[in-house]
Amino acid sequence: MSSLLKQGLRRVNAFVGVRSNEWGLLLLMLLHFSVALCNQSLQRSLNTGLFLGAFDSSWYPWYFLAESILTFVLSVVYSRFVLGKIDRKYESIGLGLIFIGILLSGRFLLLSKAAWIRFVLPICCDTFLGLTLLQTWSLYGDCLDSRKAKRLFPLIGFGGTIGAISGGWISLSLASSLGTENLLFICVLLLSVFSGLSLILQRYSLTHPGANASTQSAEQNSLQEQLQEFMKGILGNRLLLLMILILISVRASSTIADYHLQVQLRGHFSQNEITAYMGTYLAITNICVLIIQALVENRLINAYGVVFGMALTPVALSMGMGYFIFRPSLFSITATKFFEQITRNSVFKTATELVYLPFDSTTRRQLKLTVNGILGLATVPLVSLAIFVMQGNTLGLAILSLTFALAGILISLELKKPYTQSLHESLMRKRLLVDEESNESPIQLSSARIEESLAQDNPEMVLFSLELLKTHALRLPQDQLLPLIEHENPYVRETAMHILRHQANPDLVDIVLHLLRHERVGRVRQACFQALQHMGDESINAIAIEHLKDTHLAVQAEATVFLFTRGGIEGVLAGAEHLKSLMGSQKQEELCAAASIMGAIGIRYFRKDFAELLASEAVEIRKVCLNAAGLTPEPKLMPQLFKALEDRRTTREALYSLQHFPAELILPQAVKEFKKNTSSHDYRQELIRLLSSFETPQAIASLLEILQEPHVRHKYQALKACTNLRRKLMFNLSEYNHIIHYQIQREFRFGYSYYFLLSLLQSNPINRERAPLLQQELKQRILFVQNMLFKLFALLYNPNEMYKAYLNFKSQAPHYRALSLEVLNYTLSRDLVELTLPLMDEIPMEKRLALGRDRDFIDAYIGQSWWSSTLIQEDLWLNRIATWVRNPAPSTEEEKNVFQLLDKVFLLKKTQLFNQFRAEELTPVAHTAEEILLPVNTRVFKQGSPGDAFYVINKGEVIVERNGREVTRLGTGECFGEVEILNASPRLGSVRTLSNCELLRIGREDFIDVVETYPVFARSLLEILSKRLGENLTQMESYLPSSQHT
Repeated sequence: MSSLLKQGLRRVNAFVGVRSNEWGLLLLMLLHFSVALCNQSLQRSLNTGLFLGAFDSSWYPWYFLAESILTFVLSVVYSRFVLGKIDRKYESIGLGLIFIGILLSGRFLLLSKAAWIRFVLPICCDTFLGLTLLQTWSLYGDCLDSRKAKRLFPLIGFGGTIGAISGGWISLSLASSLGTENLLFICVLLLSVFSGLSLILQRYSLTHPGANASTQSAEQNSLQEQLQEFMKGILGNRLLLLMILILISVRASSTIADYHLQVQLRGHFSQNEITAYMGTYLAITNICVLIIQALVENRLINAYGVVFGMALTPVALSMGMGYFIFRPSLFSITATKFFEQITRNSVFKTATELVYLPFDSTTRRQLKLTVNGILGLATVPLVSLAIFVMQGNTLGLAILSLTFALAGILISLELKKPYTQSLHESLMRKRLLVDEESNESPIQLSSARIEESLAQDNPEMVLFSLELLKTHALRLPQDQLLPLIEHENPYVRETAMHILRHQANPDLVDIVLHLLRHERVGRVRQACFQALQHMGDESINAIAIEHLKDTHLAVQAEATVFLFTRGGIEGVLAGAEHLKSLMGSQKQEELCAAASIMGAIGIRYFRKDFAELLASEAVEIRKVCLNAAGLTPEPKLMPQLFKALEDRRTTREALYSLQHFPAELILPQAVKEFKKNTSSHDYRQELIRLLSSFETPQAIASLLEILQEPHVRHKYQALKACTNLRRKLMFNLSEYNHIIHYQIQREFRFGYSYYFLLSLLQSNPINRERAPLLQQELKQRILFVQNMLFKLFALLYNPNEMYKAYLNFKSQAPHYRALSLEVLNYTLSRDLVELTLPLMDEIPMEKRLALGRDRDFIDAYIGQSWWSSTLIQEDLWLNRIATWVRNPAPSTEEEKNVFQLLDKVFLLKKTQLFNQFRAEELTPVAHTAEEILLPVNTRVFKQGSPGDAFYVINKGEVIVERNGREVTRLGTGECFGEVEILNASPRLGSVRTLSNCELLRIGREDFIDVVETYPVFARSLLEILSKRLGENLTQMESYLPSSQHT
């Protein structure tokens, strides 16, 4: 019975999207919001009754105008003098007490029968209702992070709708018996309960107590500066700007519809009847909202995007006002407001709240208050003026309302449905990612397109196009092929031969022979023999033997291969004699030709001679041998090939050759080599790359075995390869789950421990100047752990979904990061969710560390001595930086050298060019850096001189001059000369010292060696330079006239 109950609860949780540990907070919010909307519904009914019981419809524009002005004033005062100035608890109590005081004072003033109180009291109540609801949603935003909010906001709205129904029912039931005025006492009771629940909810707030303090300095600015900053933030956030425009359209259209409703009510009912009517209307409306929320809202938001619902309210208003134009009546305008309310209070409201979520708590509250004030000033005066001008013209006002509603629809189309799958795919396309699941047919290249690609003036582009065309097995009819064979451009003729080779049609041999007899370009003759190897026979041996004396060695090689493969016994004898002569040569190019011939024919026939060439001292000969070994794999050469893989000079060719061997031969030997060579990190990385090139389950098993290695880079590379293979082939890895889960737990320990060390370092830095370097290294380690977790999850769950979630998480946009965490929340098991999301999401450090301590991921025994942590002690690089940060005197010569190296790394890290590199990546650059001292007024280099180095200023100041004129001045931490070092161009300007300077000089040759030797550094440098190029282009565009921005 217990198991059935638990299973049932799990199904309920899965259906409504709620975790078991979230029910307590959710029920409290449901009750809180239910009371809030019950009060709102009740007050809306009695406010309408009070106002219309004393005034006719001509006063309604004044009512609108007064309410908007009061709303704007209170919003500005509240955001400027309350937010961040007082504690949230006292703020909530104060707002509730003021509201209660207004209600009680208003009730006693109503005894005087003064008409003005029936005008002022509803305005004050409506304004404070708006402030109360804004505070309510802000409180919910503080209690829920973005991933929970997306799931729970619809359910909270569901509970609020029940409260709104109750408020309407109270109005309907008690308006006649108690009277409209006495309903104010019930509102006072509801507000008291609401305030008490608000105080309880604040205990669940995720916002750090000091979060509001960050805005203190900003609040000292003038109102004008705050408004300018606010407008700048609005205009910079396209989604927020579009949402505000939609709200303005909806508010204007709805306000005009409200006016028509008040006119109709005034003409049909008395005060208490109006209150009862409004209560009935609100109760029925909210019942429908409840049904929508229960059946479709959550699914709409999760399936189609949270802002998808913003179009529903403008559509409802358009349809309703269109109907009212043709049939103006109480029924038609009530129906219009009915459909507006059921859409506006469900999906539309939830979507609006979720747009605010990416902002921090204080900004979110200030933003809501300011937007609320702007909406009032942007719509109500306009609508009031329209009512005055049109003098209550029903048709004209209805058409104006319809126009605003249609404008809202048009604006909503510009939203392009953020948070949806379509936008996600659009994001993927913008990142230039190839969708591996798409099966688009290859582009068919015509002969004209081939000719256009090859008949260019740029020889490098021609060669590139040629190599690209060689990889396609193109087939062209003979009438299209002949013009290419007879073309004046030799590259086009060569391509035609490659097409013939793939077609392998013996009927076309005469065409090839005709070209071969008259061709003067060696590349084309070589291509002719490559084509004949697939279609010729021994009848053309004489021509092949004749070309064994060709002036181009490559033509001789291809002719020899033809004789061996197509020339029969006569051809083999002639080819063997020529190959023997090549092997006896002392020329490197002839030995390379011999090696390529052996590879094309079959190494097993020349194993001894080929092995001698493979052991040659000449690197170029070894490279050709390695490429040839990939054409006809020979298992007995594997030891030599693995040895060549270890040699950085022949790594690429050895990798190519080994990738052509059967997987069952390579995989065991590669794993064996990996375990044996523990000290050669570069060789181990190449072995992992080799393993990942085989798309078999055995390859993944071998890579998973490497995951248990302690070296973090090897582990990451192996995991990345596993993930990519699983994305391609969708292997079932359930038998390796224990290895994957073990590694996940290790990453949890690393992640929480790095956060713990980061918190200790921030509170006890010891050396404030050097500590930031270690802090940045720890943050890089945290990012690394997050990347590892995404890849490990891809081995347990759908790899494509995890890959998309990872890309969204890497994005700087909060919306996409929230989407990524939402994917994790729904996909991972409960245990993994509880440990993963605190590592990924923005939550207070105290809560994150408390969870790490509860799970024993954190070494709490170290106290404040962060340098004694096992993670730092066992990590050689972190240990070095930690020792350097603490700044004890170096005890050994080796330690002294390390400290000097770290000083250089720290200086490089301060420059704009290198500030985003990890310290470990900068170490090779720091090794090559030379310290130089220059006195004042010394020329560092002259304009036009070779760009052989770049410089980093450790101390002092220099001036950059061009053509004798000052360009700029540079000081400590800045660098110069980096442009010339990358493209080897002459110096663009002259540089001389303005004071005594200490510089780091990095020579071009040393820098290029670092780039070529360390691929990680080269990749990071490319990313940084690309980013700087984009920033420079953006800066240049800002100086161009607007007409040139095309």
